[in-house]
Amino acid sequence: MSVAIARMDGQICLVQVVQNKSASHVAVVKYTFFGDRNFLANFTSSPPSCINHSDILQVLPSHIQPAGDTLTLPNDIFSQFLAVSAANQQETEARWAKAMKGGAISLR
Repeated sequence: MSVAIARMDGQICLVQVVQNKSASHVAVVKYTFFGDRNFLANFTSSPPSCINHSDILQVLPSHIQPAGDTLTLPNDIFSQFLAVSAANQQETEARWAKAMKGGAISLR
C-alpha cells in the first residue's frame, strides 16, 4: 500500500492508502508526526478517512512502509515532508492575509 504526503483538513500529513473508494476518492490511514522523523498511525482512534485524489500531494518511494503503527522517514524524505509543510503554511497565511485585507475576515 502506498504512503504519501497529503493535505487533510488544511494540514499536511502522511497517509497510507488502504482502499480505492471511487475514481476520485481513496480511503487512507493518517499518520501524525510524533518527533524525530517518526509518525504514528491514527487507526486506533479513528477509522480510515476518505480523501480526494487531488489531496495526495506526493507519493513516497515504495520502500517507505510502516512497521506496525509507526512510520519512520529517512532524512531526505523527512526534508521533503518539511518543505511541503512549510509551503502549505505560507500559502495558508497568504490566503488569511488577503482575506483580512479585503475585509472578508474581521477580528473585532
